[in-house]
Amino acid sequence: MLRNVIKTNYQNIIFLHIFLFLLFSFVGATYSALIIVSRSQLFDSIFTIFFIFFCIIGVYYIFKKKSYYCWALASGIHFGIFLGILLTSPSESTIWVTDSQVTHGPYASLYSEFFLTGQLPASSAPQGKATHVWIGFFFFLFGKSIYSSIIGQYILKIFTCFFIFLIGKNLLNKRLGELSATIYALAPTPLFYTTVLYKEFMIHFLYTVIIYFLYKSILSKKIFFAFSNIFLIIPFFYLLMLERFYFIVLLFPSFFIFLFNKNKNTIWAKIILLSFSAYYVVAHYSLSPKFFFVNFELLSTLRLKHSEFLDILYSYNYNIPYFLAVIKIILTPFFSFNKFDIFFDFAQLLIWGSFVHQVIITMAIFSFLSYLIHFKRYVVFFSFGLPFLLFILFAAYVSPWAGRIRDSFYPLISVFAALFFLSIKIRKKTQKIPFKFEFEFKDIKTLS
Repeated sequence: MLRNVIKTNYQNIIFLHIFLFLLFSFVGATYSALIIVSRSQLFDSIFTIFFIFFCIIGVYYIFKKKSYYCWALASGIHFGIFLGILLTSPSESTIWVTDSQVTHGPYASLYSEFFLTGQLPASSAPQGKATHVWIGFFFFLFGKSIYSSIIGQYILKIFTCFFIFLIGKNLLNKRLGELSATIYALAPTPLFYTTVLYKEFMIHFLYTVIIYFLYKSILSKKIFFAFSNIFLIIPFFYLLMLERFYFIVLLFPSFFIFLFNKNKNTIWAKIILLSFSAYYVVAHYSLSPKFFFVNFELLSTLRLKHSEFLDILYSYNYNIPYFLAVIKIILTPFFSFNKFDIFFDFAQLLIWGSFVHQVIITMAIFSFLSYLIHFKRYVVFFSFGLPFLLFILFAAYVSPWAGRIRDSFYPLISVFAALFFLSIKIRKKTQKIPFKFEFEFKDIKTLS
């Protein structure tokens, strides 16, 4: 009798997984097909609003259900979008934005030749090498096309979702991992960036893997696992620097917390991490006083360079008080009617998705500050929140309009946005969030 009940429940779970996958595949395929064939901004807006609405329902479903259904939703929506693109056969310019056509596509083609001939290309882009090698491999397998790039991006994005799940699970419990992965997978802003062939799909993956292995090393009970987790960070760290070099500054607060935890099993891992970090800094940067002086000047140079971009149409992008610039970089993109004249097709996700993005990032910021002030979880704040906040302060001066570079942190933004939802219930039961690690390691029972 009991065996039959278990078998029936198992079959019901499988059926629901399949149903959700097919449902969200249908939603994704319908949306991508309609928005590609449509030639009306009005219809594009209607399709996008309904699509975002279904994504919100999916996130809410995962929040209410303690299940692995997040994988059916995430894989279904991405498979559906790809299927809709495959059925409509759009031109490259419909899917690939300017950066894709000018930089990422051509350089990826060069690396596809490398996989064919074994000869490295004579030239490469100053940034984005990991992106170009990865997409180049899929060009080699399936030919240069928008379909090849989307397959490559979506495969890596599913892995990113998995590591986001693991981070949430290690930080609190499975429920946080599932909700975090779902928010990241279905949020309109990263969904746009990881479809049109920007570098974000690679940056999100590398950053998430680094954070995961770093905190696995902190939790390690044995020297071997602490060492192996740190060793795994090194290649991903190097690849991330090839994508966006400034991450070296933003990752050091996380490394700092790792160095000062009291887990004696991580001593050798700390030595390895310090040695590699010192080597990278010495090999790539000068540490003379002149270096620091020049780099303070570099901020002004970067600000001037960004202000010359062609898509900076209005003076208020820069000529605003710094406090407002901080708010601008956090909440960008904003909804405005002029965007309907310059954004088409999937870019509608940035227009209407701006409202969703602002809710997500506001909840994440609230979580950062709440756990610092109320729960006094300093390790969590300094290792997760501080790198993000430091970058916000930097970007608000250099390019307060450029929300895309802020979105490098979207995996962890998703984790803390999910934590906002869960903390509402947790606060009613306990005075502290039962994180699994702190400066001192204690056996703390997590909420189920």
